[in-house]
Amino acid sequence: MLWWLKIRRFISAGSSVALVLLIPVAALAISMLGKIGATPNHPGSVLIEVPEGWMITVAVIGGGLALVVGLVEMFMRYRVATYDPTWALKYSDMFIEMTRDRSRAATVLLECSSDKLAKIEEFRVQLGDIDDVLDLFDDIGLYVRGGQISPELAAHYFYHWIRGYYQASNRYIKAWQQKEKQRWCNIEFLWKVVLQVEEGLWGTDDLSPKELEAFLTEEVFED
Repeated sequence: MLWWLKIRRFISAGSSVALVLLIPVAALAISMLGKIGATPNHPGSVLIEVPEGWMITVAVIGGGLALVVGLVEMFMRYRVATYDPTWALKYSDMFIEMTRDRSRAATVLLECSSDKLAKIEEFRVQLGDIDDVLDLFDDIGLYVRGGQISPELAAHYFYHWIRGYYQASNRYIKAWQQKEKQRWCNIEFLWKVVLQVEEGLWGTDDLSPKELEAFLTEEVFED
């Protein structure tokens, strides 16, 4: 999943100008395989012969330069796409401003057992306090899926909170998805992607019940 996102980003970073340069170079290489010139069907016509070795050398050098330029530009644009913080910072600011919503969500998750989280109709009003936080993570997951936020930046800005809220509310999410299949469908995708990024760096483990409780307690802010 993570590798596919990286490959797709690299391809989209390709320079159309550099790629177009390969077309005449390829045509030149094909034409160099034979003699170049006009057949003297009429008096006075001249047949021009071009040494194949020289033409092949030009084609190889031109093609090599076009390829190098194209790859360098692709790499630079790939780096820009990977670390462009525009949308990541926007959602980071939104998340920081959600202290009241996060506090309510964390309080509900601390107070409710796993069985209670699955009873979405019976405790709909109380459990609804979790929704705003999950909605924001679902939006982030959608932007990661679409390539507007890279997995690396999503992990950098949000991994700690995605891990905590996803693990704490997983039973609640699954209960809703039994009723509405597409609800918060991007959160699981987001979690798997940022987990791959973080495991590649740190070998991250899931939170224990005690660690999860500590995380939620930290998310309960004083008014």
